[in-house]
Amino acid sequence: MKTIIAPIDFSLTSLNALLFATELSRRSGARLVVLNSTNDDGDESKAKMQSVESDLKKKFGEDL
Repeated sequence: MKTIIAPIDFSLTSLNALLFATELSRRSGARLVVLNSTNDDGDESKAKMQSVESDLKKKFGEDL
């Protein structure tokens, strides 16, 4: 496995799936691509994605 794509819509379910995908990518050495699948305003989605990225780096390390 080389790449894992994790689509998220910022729901609790998709964020839990993202945690699983992140752990799987770390264990397998695969590249993780996070795809925002919402129709939010661009600035709102960008802020949410930055928050998700920050949270993942806190949980899984800065080298994520």
